[in-house]
Amino acid sequence: MKIFIPSSGDSIESPIDSRFGRCRYYIIYDIILDNYEIYRNPFAGMENAAGSSLALTIINKKIESVILTNIGRKTFDILTEKNVKIYKAVPGSSVKDAITNCLMGNLIQVSQYAQSDTVFQPHNLN
Repeated sequence: MKIFIPSSGDSIESPIDSRFGRCRYYIIYDIILDNYEIYRNPFAGMENAAGSSLALTIINKKIESVILTNIGRKTFDILTEKNVKIYKAVPGSSVKDAITNCLMGNLIQVSQYAQSDTVFQPHNLN
């Protein structure tokens, strides 16, 4: 099983990036192999559809779960349609802490998007 986490830096100690589609980096953690890979996000500079493009990358890489703090409606729908599990992380936590909390069952799995929900309100793009 693989987990996707948007990261503000190129280290597992970096904070989770609150910008899903425009995150600077992303980390893919492989639970079975107990290792991770760090990638620069090629969609970070896109004006439109950055989240959707990154969601398609997640699906193509056969990633089963994502840990994040914010996500747009369209991206949420793309991921949940393909049965990707979405977990809510504590804003400001490190990628490493988020992975640990997920593995320990301490993160909430989100199965429904609610625009009024502060967990997944679309963030300001400016």
